[in-house]
Amino acid sequence: MAVKAINKTAAVAVALSGLLLAGSAWARSSDRNQPIDISADAGVMEQAAGKPSIVTGNVVITQGSLVINSSKGTVYSNDGDVSRVILTGSPVRLQQTQDNGDPLTVNASQADYNLNTDIVVLTGNVRISQPSGNLSAPSATYNMSTGRFVSQASSTGGRVKMRFVPKSNRGG
Repeated sequence: MAVKAINKTAAVAVALSGLLLAGSAWARSSDRNQPIDISADAGVMEQAAGKPSIVTGNVVITQGSLVINSSKGTVYSNDGDVSRVILTGSPVRLQQTQDNGDPLTVNASQADYNLNTDIVVLTGNVRISQPSGNLSAPSATYNMSTGRFVSQASSTGGRVKMRFVPKSNRGG
């Protein structure tokens, strides 16, 4: 059972990163078929209803070109099905090579993926970078069902900043 819980944790983390931005074209499609590996300093896998499974300390999740680093991963499940995954860190860092070979990097203090609503919420110094442009904001939300990506400034300050780089200026 513990192995099954670990595989679900990784699958959710991979879904989070692979679908994090506006569409699956941002992620390497072949990564979804690769083995998933998780390593951490410690882990507690819970089977009791309502209790989350947790991996902590130098958490590294890999699948193909995808590498996720965080300090902690918390997985909630209902009747054996994962319902929510929260990754926290200083920062949570997701790196992946896109199908076109371009790198994609996402940093945030927290990444919260609710599988019931298909919504990913990034909070805390969000930075998304790729050769075609970048985004920085205090928070960002991605609805995987609709493909809508919303970033916003916080009530305590900060601004949403975007940069679009013309193809002719990307080099390579």
